Amino acid sequence: MTERNIVVPYERFSSKQQAEGDSLRRQSDAIKGFIDKNGYILDDLGFVDKGLSGYTGKNIKGGALGEILQMLKDGTFPAPHKRILLVEKFDRLSRLPTTDAITDIIKPILRTGLAIATVKEGKILTNDNIDDMGVFLPIILLLNEANAYVETLTYHVTKAYDDKFERLVNEGTIMGHGLPAWLKYNQDKTEILPIPNKVKLLQTMFSLAAVGYSSNKIANYLKEHHEDEFLTEKQTSWNVQSVLRYMKNRSVTGRYTSKTKNRPTVIRENYFPVVISTQDFEKVQAIINSRTQSKINKGLKTTGKDGKTKNLFTGLLKCSECGMGLGFRSSGDGRGTKSKYSLACNGRLNKTGCKHATIQYMMFERAIMEHIRQINLHAVLNNKSSVNMIDTYRSELALKKQQHDMIMKQLQGALDEDDMLDFMILKRTYKKQMKEIEQKIQEEMIKCVAVPNFENVELDSFLMDCELDGNTPDWNQRQKVQANLRMIIKKIVVDDEKIKGVPRMHQIHFKNGAVEMVTTSRNKSGSIYIEDKNKTELSNDQSKSDYDYLHML
Repeated sequence: MTERNIVVPYERFSSKQQAEGDSLRRQSDAIKGFIDKNGYILDDLGFVDKGLSGYTGKNIKGGALGEILQMLKDGTFPAPHKRILLVEKFDRLSRLPTTDAITDIIKPILRTGLAIATVKEGKILTNDNIDDMGVFLPIILLLNEANAYVETLTYHVTKAYDDKFERLVNEGTIMGHGLPAWLKYNQDKTEILPIPNKVKLLQTMFSLAAVGYSSNKIANYLKEHHEDEFLTEKQTSWNVQSVLRYMKNRSVTGRYTSKTKNRPTVIRENYFPVVISTQDFEKVQAIINSRTQSKINKGLKTTGKDGKTKNLFTGLLKCSECGMGLGFRSSGDGRGTKSKYSLACNGRLNKTGCKHATIQYMMFERAIMEHIRQINLHAVLNNKSSVNMIDTYRSELALKKQQHDMIMKQLQGALDEDDMLDFMILKRTYKKQMKEIEQKIQEEMIKCVAVPNFENVELDSFLMDCELDGNTPDWNQRQKVQANLRMIIKKIVVDDEKIKGVPRMHQIHFKNGAVEMVTTSRNKSGSIYIEDKNKTELSNDQSKSDYDYLHML
């Protein structure tokens, strides 16, 4: 028995498919046979790289081979001069280009005293015989062959895929790769077929979503009525994430989208069997998006971190250029040329291409509040027909409640699952319609009675620009005014000053559909004045309380 008699095995396979095959067992058996034949000792230390490519060098960058190299470098590898690193074949160690394999793997290992041996060739490579061309030349040829094999294989696979991709683009030919969970191939992979029971599950999800069922309620329904039915083998339960994943997958409409590196994105309609119509799919997406936006609005903060209501128009401001919201920003000291508070388009801040200029908040706030205080809100918001409309809506609501109650009785007596689902959809439809009618009643009542009184509000006591005189805004009053504004205003579209000197035309959209215009401009001295929508010039006899000059901050 020689001094170098301890074997450290290294095994590797490249893909997940090989994990399910015989690769690892074959390598282990070969290494064990080599040890028994030559009388070596199997070390407790062993290394395995599962699913890591030797061609890309992943077994070095994040694998067991990289760990071996690091241990040798750090001096923590036990007695390398007494050990042999044993692999089945050299291609298990590396499939890198020959020069890289020698420079990055072979020589760094041998220099530490650790030897390398392969079962197939039966030769041991050491730092002492590396210069022997009779030993080293066959190693070079083997490494070159290992790399060339992958290069050739990659070429043929890529060429085959390119041919398929070209036929997909030009003819819509089936690619033959993985399919959505509710579809399968026929025996010779020439046709894509729906899986009936899985398609039915999908259609149930979309039917429930279309009448307003939330993702959570759909998941609960599936747990109750389809407890052991799933779209994939790995799935073990229904939850919000799994429901949303399928309902947002446009493949249900038949669309196939190919997104492959270094290739253009290809979209083919009717590539897959259509299991959900495009119209129904878009309807469900709109419901999902509106519910998401509703959650955002519910969580909208109306005060700052200090608990003060600085922005009266939180959640109401929209950019006239891109439609995104305007954010409230606090900066500067409020003196000189820097504004302490400003409004900036989120689209511009997020670099989406919007060029909407920043606007001074104090000027904008006074302009909007001056206008709202002076107009007759009762005339703007009241509708003479509102009382009659309320009565009409209440009659409709009573009828829908009767229909809803009838469906509830039929649902309790339903035994068949399909009938039960139909009744549940009808129930949800009536409930949604009732909610819409109740919302209309509320809107009409707002027109009649919920008209906030801004006429007697003393603006100078609570507007932010009172800080310029060293005063503190009435924060309680600001919070009340903010709540009143949100009750009657749907949105305020903030205009951009596209041409210097041309007034900005801001639009106040009330919830009853009425629209008011507020104009802000800059005069030659740099001041900003406010114009009523019906008055474009300031008369000499108008008091300062009606039209207040605001100076640049």
